[in-house]
Amino acid sequence: MKIVKILSLLLVSVNIYAAPGDTLRVNSHNETHWSWNGQYQDTVQFPSSGDFQKIRMHYVMGCPSGGCSEWDYKTNIEIWQPDGNNMDKYEIARIITPYAGNRDSSWKHEYIIDVTDYAPLLNGQQIVNAYYGGFQDGFTVTIWFEFIEGTPPREVLSVDKVYRSGAGGFKYGISSDPIENHLNKKTMNLDNNTESAKFRLVATGHGFGNDGGNPENCAEFCAKEFTLEVNNQPQFTNLVWKDDCGSEPYYGQTGTWVYNRAGWCPGSQAQIFDHELKPFLSGNTVALDVDWENYTYTSGSSFDPHYWIEAQLFQYGPSAYEVDADLDMILTPSTYDRASRYNPSCGNAMIRVKNQGSTDINSMKIEYNYSPGGMMEFDWSGTLNPYESVDIELPIKDEYIYSKGNQNIFTAEITQVNGQTDENSTNNSNHSYFEDVNVMPSTFVTKLKTNNNGQDTRMSLVRISTGDTILDYNNLSSNTEYFDTLNLDGGCYKLHVSDAAGDGLQWWANQNQGSGYLQLTNLGLPDQDSVFIEPLPTDFGNFYTYFFSVDYPVGGVGSIPNNVDDVVVYPNPTNDIFNVEVSTVKNGEYVIEIFSTTGAKVLEDRFSVTSIAKKNYSLEGFDSGIYLMKIKGPQSNHTKRIIKN
Repeated sequence: MKIVKILSLLLVSVNIYAAPGDTLRVNSHNETHWSWNGQYQDTVQFPSSGDFQKIRMHYVMGCPSGGCSEWDYKTNIEIWQPDGNNMDKYEIARIITPYAGNRDSSWKHEYIIDVTDYAPLLNGQQIVNAYYGGFQDGFTVTIWFEFIEGTPPREVLSVDKVYRSGAGGFKYGISSDPIENHLNKKTMNLDNNTESAKFRLVATGHGFGNDGGNPENCAEFCAKEFTLEVNNQPQFTNLVWKDDCGSEPYYGQTGTWVYNRAGWCPGSQAQIFDHELKPFLSGNTVALDVDWENYTYTSGSSFDPHYWIEAQLFQYGPSAYEVDADLDMILTPSTYDRASRYNPSCGNAMIRVKNQGSTDINSMKIEYNYSPGGMMEFDWSGTLNPYESVDIELPIKDEYIYSKGNQNIFTAEITQVNGQTDENSTNNSNHSYFEDVNVMPSTFVTKLKTNNNGQDTRMSLVRISTGDTILDYNNLSSNTEYFDTLNLDGGCYKLHVSDAAGDGLQWWANQNQGSGYLQLTNLGLPDQDSVFIEPLPTDFGNFYTYFFSVDYPVGGVGSIPNNVDDVVVYPNPTNDIFNVEVSTVKNGEYVIEIFSTTGAKVLEDRFSVTSIAKKNYSLEGFDSGIYLMKIKGPQSNHTKRIIKN
């Protein structure tokens, strides 16, 4: 464990030297190898003094040297506190691994999780436990915490466990052991200084299979409700069901990732149900009781259906601010893995704002820019209740992207809240780093082929700055190719393809739908100095979004992917053997991929270039016709057309 801070300040000096907004980093697990089911612990020294307005946990999943597991397994992060001969355990985050059998040791995926409510546990020396529920090697996990100096929005007085099943779960639908036996009413004592409280429940369903005794395929694949009673009165009802698994940011998994599930998706954080209890608090106690929807299971599952449940009560002191808008995160443009469905982007920006004050927020003035470009401004209006969040779309003008330079930094700041200055200015601004989008020529062809369920596919192309719809395909025929030759004006464009069934243009688990594809190319157009083909993903679940720009000047968002220093292919046409000669001023690794005109990859090779390199390849056994070769290098990319006689 390490603590990283400028000038290596001692923890006892935090209050003397730290300013609001400064960040203290505390490291826990560092690429810990999850090789088999078990508990993986690290002893961590958290700050024992100081005020922190926000605490974030960074959970980075990766692959060991042999690659990742092909199965979805339970994982969670807990704080363990010795209590005599026992351990007092508190879950602070739960994530289910993706089906990642197609990933190697270079793959990483980061989750950023707000754990401010666990401040009383993230204090002094603690045991951080990273549980892995897999029976296969495996994954790696890296954990670090980000403590942001400043007055907390409301002091967390305590974290109390209400229900805790552990990873083995509470069995569901079994008459001899009903789940209600484990979710009985709990009377919780309140601190004398408690002014508000929050109930949190995290539940994920596991176990499935039906031979007639499990008609709804519980508990993994059935949607069930629970009701929270507060002081003997039903107050909140929630559905334990993730209905967006086909939109999971890590798509193209090797298992049944697109199927919706009870409280989780492969690769996602578990569903969290939070309920503010301040209106129901009076006296020194509060009674909490969870009632789960009834179900009867007799047989069929590979193991008994169960819900992994953790419920907690957070107690708070008084709110520090009445008006406090927290610009929590920039979703686009950004490089954050969990926002990768919408990035890289040259389209409208998206920010997440949380109300950390005690009163509603009804309006905000937001200023933003691509540093060091010109400033833009947006006025938001609506209703944002205390301690809730909202995602806000910020319109972007093309000319501001043109002038951004090459820093790739986006900055946003809330300058007014409810028509006045925010009481807490230390959390009003944020920034993100982002990747460039590809720059396309003004003229190219879109080529869409539908699968056996063409009616499920829809594709649109929109110019961001004007909102003009260039293409809008829907109600399509099956197994049909659709071509459009585009002549586009300069600007940013959004290409969006969706599938109503949630399983993309092709998916291994639904062979009956056949396969389709989507490409961008200038193949077949006259007067082309260089031929390119851009095959877009087909195993995308619910949708795929591709932003690109046209005719940006030098220093704009991206670079046209066709200027490797020098690439020569000969002989071309060829009967079989051909040579590729690459010369460059930037040494490094190059990747060559060869595709058929249907987008199928037929060959891939990697090699290092120092000034110049020559490779030869064979097309023996391949059909006569046109092939597209993509060359990717450290400096730029290029595409060549190869003709086999």
